[in-house]
Amino acid sequence: MHSTALGLLLQQLWVLLLRNIIHLAAPCTLLLAADHLRCCTIFLVAKFRHHVLRKGAPQDAYPQALLPRDEAAWPCVAVQLPIFNERAVCCQLIDAACALRWPHQRLIIQVLDDSTDVKTRYAVFYVVGVYMYMHTIHIKPHSFLPSLQAAGG
Repeated sequence: MHSTALGLLLQQLWVLLLRNIIHLAAPCTLLLAADHLRCCTIFLVAKFRHHVLRKGAPQDAYPQALLPRDEAAWPCVAVQLPIFNERAVCCQLIDAACALRWPHQRLIIQVLDDSTDVKTRYAVFYVVGVYMYMHTIHIKPHSFLPSLQAAGG
């Protein structure tokens, strides 16, 4: 008889606890939905301001630096791409760096690959091999500073 009363009391406490959790979860859900709506509104306002008010492509929103017509006089640019086990994005990262609108003779792309994942290293070597004949690409494992010094920075 005593254990049955204790079991019934524990069951009632459990039901009371679950009811309180449910009553707390409802306002939290509403706050989360309101925050999501706020973020979406901010995003849409930013897109509206960018496309409607500026009336141009994103690169047109910023003034371009004046460069000489002769591409040989353009400054040499080194792009360093630090990678550490980012197999999902390493190919897109190298593709984006190679797609920069800059004279290929004046652009040095350094892939700083410190990956311990073998599949990431294979992916980096594959993509670098594809672009090696069109661009100056170096793979520099282990360390950002020596690569910066090699680029003359």
